[in-house]
Amino acid sequence: MTPPDNLLRSTIERALGKDRDALEELLLLRYDWLRDVAYRAIPASIRERISVDEVIQDTFVHVLRGFDEFTPQGGEPSLFYWLKTITQNTAKDAMRKQSRSREAAMTDYTSARNRDSVSQLISSLAVATDPRASVVACGQEMSQAFHIALANLDPRYKQVLELLYFDQLTVDQTAARLETTPAAVRGLRQRAREKIREAMVRLSHFV
Repeated sequence: MTPPDNLLRSTIERALGKDRDALEELLLLRYDWLRDVAYRAIPASIRERISVDEVIQDTFVHVLRGFDEFTPQGGEPSLFYWLKTITQNTAKDAMRKQSRSREAAMTDYTSARNRDSVSQLISSLAVATDPRASVVACGQEMSQAFHIALANLDPRYKQVLELLYFDQLTVDQTAARLETTPAAVRGLRQRAREKIREAMVRLSHFV
């Protein structure tokens, strides 16, 4: 869905003024455009082996981490050129990682499992629904808001969620990987979910 021009214009101007919240809002408003940039950067022959959504998640991490160094000279064109370049470079990184992987044949199967567990996490964070909204619209906005929130999460919390929900490790396995206790993992998971939900409240109408 295309955002209203006045909303998009206001968000862009605030982002150019180095407003970090506005940058997060802009990523949500232009999520479909960024996803299309990533999709087009990946050759058709290997698209089925690379998750565009994972590319976008990594893109958000790079964008949010690099925002302090971004110089908004050139106004709006420079901002979107910066976003496009980061997205394309992230897609290239994903292709390089995929080409080095000896387990590429298992990617589709693993991705399918990961989508199930991550979608369950996203659904569990929704505490309000709009009966006027379609299921598709709700799901898309929730997913977009989740990935933006995850990208901006404290590294400790992000790592725990990725191990539990993306890699599908058990609490005990995650504790062993992080060299900590299961109780500590459960505590980090709870705080991570709270932080994710706080961020999603700002980004989605369905939380």
